[in-house]
Amino acid sequence: MVVLGGVGSRWGVIIGAVVYTFLNQRLTLLAQADFVEGLPGILRIPLSEPMFILGVMFILVVMFFPGGIAGAVQAIPRRKQPAKPNAEAPDAPQPSEKVSDERQYSHTG
Repeated sequence: MVVLGGVGSRWGVIIGAVVYTFLNQRLTLLAQADFVEGLPGILRIPLSEPMFILGVMFILVVMFFPGGIAGAVQAIPRRKQPAKPNAEAPDAPQPSEKVSDERQYSHTG
C-alpha cells in the first residue's frame, strides 16, 4: 500500500490503503460479473483474477509514478509554475571583462 500511495508521506500511505481496499473490493465484484464469462479467454482469465489486475497496477505505478500517487499529485503544482529565468552567475565574466585570446595565451620571456 505504501508503494501504491507513495513512500515518505503520511498521505501516501493513507491514499494507498484507500485505493488498494477500494480496488480489491471492486475487482472482486468485476471478476464475479456475468459479462466477464462471455468474454474471450484472453480477456476472461486475467479479469477473473483480481490479484493479477492489482499486481499489474502496482507495476505500472512503480514504473510511471516512482513517488506513488501522492508524489504524482504533489508534482502537479510544480509543473504548472513557469520556470524562473536563470540569473547570471555572479562569477561570470562580463563582456567588458573578457580577456582577448591574444593576451590570454601570450608567453613572456
